[in-house]
Amino acid sequence: MALDQTREITRTGGHVWDVENRFRRIFYGACFLDAVILVVLILAMNRIGHLQSIRIPLLFMVAWSLAVTIYAFHCLFVFALRMKKEIAGATFLDQTTGVFNRRYLEERLASESEHIRRYGGLTAILRLDLDHFQRVNDSRGPHVGNVVLREIARRLAKQLRACDALARWGDDAFVAVLPQTGRQQAELVAERLKKTVAAYELDLGKDDRIDFVRASIGVAVCPEDCAVIDGTVKIAGRAADRAKAMGGDTVCRASDRDVQESGEEAPAAAAGSETDQSKPPTPSAEPPSEADEKEGR
Repeated sequence: MALDQTREITRTGGHVWDVENRFRRIFYGACFLDAVILVVLILAMNRIGHLQSIRIPLLFMVAWSLAVTIYAFHCLFVFALRMKKEIAGATFLDQTTGVFNRRYLEERLASESEHIRRYGGLTAILRLDLDHFQRVNDSRGPHVGNVVLREIARRLAKQLRACDALARWGDDAFVAVLPQTGRQQAELVAERLKKTVAAYELDLGKDDRIDFVRASIGVAVCPEDCAVIDGTVKIAGRAADRAKAMGGDTVCRASDRDVQESGEEAPAAAAGSETDQSKPPTPSAEPPSEADEKEGR
């Protein structure tokens, strides 16, 4: 899923790389120029009366020129596509796992924050920390650790939608952005990701197998848990830490304590409801009795 999103437009220095359209226009222009040259030569030879004698060599020359033009621009087009993918990889992809890096995540979070501000809706954040991954690096070495990390990231990305984004947050931590997703749906996705990590096995031979890596996942939703999406990421991280403290291989939703420990403010609606609940109920006015009504008269 996320690997397919590397085909998005790459932004470099504030300019948009539209390499395919640029070379397509150049290619069509070159073909049109060859056709114009062919027509001009035919008309010129016809006027001077030597068209019959040089018709076959002329057609061969034009066909050869057109073939060389097509091949040359095909090579340039392929080279441009490769360069674009390399630039996209260096800009937005993590080199170890192949998923998005933190730079892309920051831009994606800013985009989601603007979308929520303008159109509303919910965006769920999943913070996923791998349990016992350090044990892989310590016992098998960092090379095997990178293989495990890359394969787990690939499997996690396949479990997400095309509109979702999975990015590497740290050494063994990932963040998933799920737009237009509420808490219940986000928890279902988190459970699916947890089972995906638990099902991963790597056979190293000689009765050596890596099958003990698990995931602790925290779930937070913006703007339900926090009005700011960066704060929602912090709250999801607190929930993931709580899941890890519970033994790992667990999904925890954000709680009020996670919000307080993250230092973020609760949404205004939630704060207002708590304030209203803390106020003592005002005594309701009793209806006037018949005696009071008579005295009033």
